[in-house]
Parts: sequence; C-alpha cells; structure tokens
Amino acid sequence: APLNFTSAAGSQLKVGGALTLNGYSGADVVDIAGEVQVGGNTTVNFGAGNNTASVIPDATSVLSGSFRYTGTSGTDDVTLDGDRTIAGATTIGLADN
Repeated sequence: APLNFTSAAGSQLKVGGALTLNGYSGADVVDIAGEVQVGGNTTVNFGAGNNTASVIPDATSVLSGSFRYTGTSGTDDVTLDGDRTIAGATTIGLADN
C-alpha cells in the first residue's frame, strides 16, 4: 500500500529531525506533498521491485538537509516537482534492471 505524507490545506507535516523511509522487496510507493518541513536529511531507500517516489511540496516547504533516493533492481520512478527548498545535496541512485 502507498505511504502518503500529504498535509491537508492549511496544515503542515513537520518532522523535527531526519526523515528516513525504508522499503522492502515488491512495489514501494511514497508521496510527500503539501506543506512539508523536514529539519534534517530526507532519505528514501527502496528494495527490489517497481518503486515510485513523488516529492511535490508547495512553495513554503523546506527540506533542511539533503535528499537522497536509493533504488535497487526493478523500475524506479522518482518525481521532484513544485516550488521547494532542498538545503543540502540531492542524490538519486537508480540501479539497473
């Protein structure tokens, strides 16, 4: 089942420190959208399978640290869109099928 981090209109999703999401074999799906504030690094580690990660925050969102996505075998679909600030490095590692 997908994991959605989506704030409703007029509310925020706030993480005071780092946000780490780990997936396993099979299809993994995560959506991070709306007004989002992460105080540390954001890390998404997905296992083998067809995986989807969408980061579509609004204009007031801030990822205070780096953003790192790591995929393994299978098809990986990563979307970074919208107005956002990522204060650190952005790294996307996609494995070969």
